[in-house]
Amino acid sequence: MLINKLIASARCHPSNKADNRGVAEGEDGYFNATTDLSVWIHTKKGKLMLRVYAASDLHGKQARIERLRSKLSILKPDLLVLAGDITNFSRVSDTLRAINSLALPVLMIRGNSDLKHVENLCRSYTHCHCLHGVRLTFHAIPFVCLGGTWPIPFHSRIALNENAQLRMIKSHINHRTVLVTHTPPRGAQDLVMGRFHAGSRGLRRLIET
Repeated sequence: MLINKLIASARCHPSNKADNRGVAEGEDGYFNATTDLSVWIHTKKGKLMLRVYAASDLHGKQARIERLRSKLSILKPDLLVLAGDITNFSRVSDTLRAINSLALPVLMIRGNSDLKHVENLCRSYTHCHCLHGVRLTFHAIPFVCLGGTWPIPFHSRIALNENAQLRMIKSHINHRTVLVTHTPPRGAQDLVMGRFHAGSRGLRRLIET
């Protein structure tokens, strides 16, 4: 399964099973923190289910965090996944403090508006885990996290080397993995402004192999 900023915005690739509970539009019509995912995995002890709520593009806006808080109080997921663009280059501590107050485990990655020190500051908060290029097992389900964004056809303040990043995570991925990225695969709901394909060809190849 793949979780990225588009899936977390309730625009799911057909190959992913997701239950989208409506759309909560933000003031700019972009923020949609509405994806409620049930992740099933088979283990030696039987089948486990983990309920995941996925969101992205909070951009440090308190109103968006409060809408997220309201959804979480209703759905009561086991894990919150934030697929990047958590902050907007400033007020990082205030944003992380608000997210930490949601009082459930939060797995997050950086997007193109989250600077490197977001990862370091996350260590100060009990519930927040900002990861990049690593594998984390949560309730027997492996998550692989790849933060930042790769070269895209418009200006971005954080752009990582795509090939190097994909090589870094390739050995961590198998059929049981939940992969969390900010960048979508090429051709999977990746049109920006109706003109630009912002998805990654390399990520698509990795998923299909």
